[in-house]
Amino acid sequence: MARELKFRPLKADEVETRVAMVKDNGVMLLLYKNARVDMLLLDEVVGPLNWTRSHELIDGHLFCKVGVRLDESSDFVYKSDVGVESNTEATKGEASDSFKRACSNWGIGRELYSAPFIWISAKDAGVSNGKCYTQFSVADMKVVKGKITALSIRNEKTKKIVYTFGTPSTKAKAEPEQKKETKAEKPKAEVSKKTGEQVLPEAVRKMHLCIKAELDRTGLTLESIKYSGSLESIDAQNGAKIYTYLKSQPSK
Repeated sequence: MARELKFRPLKADEVETRVAMVKDNGVMLLLYKNARVDMLLLDEVVGPLNWTRSHELIDGHLFCKVGVRLDESSDFVYKSDVGVESNTEATKGEASDSFKRACSNWGIGRELYSAPFIWISAKDAGVSNGKCYTQFSVADMKVVKGKITALSIRNEKTKKIVYTFGTPSTKAKAEPEQKKETKAEKPKAEVSKKTGEQVLPEAVRKMHLCIKAELDRTGLTLESIKYSGSLESIDAQNGAKIYTYLKSQPSK
């Protein structure tokens, strides 16, 4: 291609949230994009006639190949990836997931891999009897050099900001009762009032428990996924990446 193809970062209203885990004291959220966003970005950047997709079954796994060209006079360049089945519609979910992953290879929404660990307390999430039916939305998101530097999550029922990371926009700051969580930096210990010993913040501690559970499920180790530090040294941003990767791996 004659010039570099570059897709803009996703806007806040183009990113969706999913409850990945529910505990009595809170919920963990993950960020994702749907296939319609990928289609819109492809149409916006290269035009509806300058991209194509196809699917192929290889060794029982469904792959999607997304081809892009800069104009009608140039050749298509392809990038592909494999998908996983969804819990609701297996075949449709696998096809959609492979398409979204192939689009990520082109750079669409790749910043979502840098998302921080998102933990919402049970009170702010509306957890009841170990279940959470609350809908959450991304109120604000800033991306700098391909990484998320600010993020705000809104409880759609109460319309309150229940999670913030980094410095949100003026609009997000204006929301009532915003809740500030752990930033993507090295976990800082707090001092227990009872024992005087240093303890990790609750959100980071929960993140470590989630990662340990996934390591036990998959049989993998931190060394095997090329993380040289200990479990306790994992910060919020790296923790989100590690957890997302482990969730995509099969059980041992």
